[in-house]
Amino acid sequence: MDELLNLIIQFNEILKKQIASYVEFIPILDEEETAIANYDLIALERIVIVKDQHSRIAQSIEERRIQILKKICYMIAFDPRGQNLSLNLFKFTFSTYLKNIKTLINEEMFAKLLEQECAFNSTASEFEKTFEFVYPRIYRNQVILKKLSKNVSMSISLFQSEAEAGMNYDSLGKAQSLTNKNTGISSMRVKA
Repeated sequence: MDELLNLIIQFNEILKKQIASYVEFIPILDEEETAIANYDLIALERIVIVKDQHSRIAQSIEERRIQILKKICYMIAFDPRGQNLSLNLFKFTFSTYLKNIKTLINEEMFAKLLEQECAFNSTASEFEKTFEFVYPRIYRNQVILKKLSKNVSMSISLFQSEAEAGMNYDSLGKAQSLTNKNTGISSMRVKA
């Protein structure tokens, strides 16, 4: 039982680290949104590097959380195969486990496990609130960056195809083909 208690304490600490990781991610998302709005590619490159490093840290914390959760499930004789190990499922399973073992363990150990369950429930609700706030912003920024990347690649393709067709540009950004150059007629205007 002491090992189970220690694993639950570790699990709560991991959840708190994940919450802190999500909270640290908010300013990065703010900077990314500002860079996108200002079309600042240099700042965006820097932010993407920081975001990538932060994402790797968050992934390692998540892997550790799942590893500990699987150990706890093994110790309480819960088989999670075929199920998503969500916090709600774990809350329900652990609560049921405590009810089942209440008469089998001493009162002191039961009180400690009950205290950790309360701490876990509190931490889990804070985790869910933080996740619900941060995740949609992460997803939205991913969508914006994908669209931006698509637009930039389309612009580059357009410039390359125009260069292959022999297009020239004047000082105002007007594309002029070599055939229309003598007449002074602009064939298209491109704004990059």
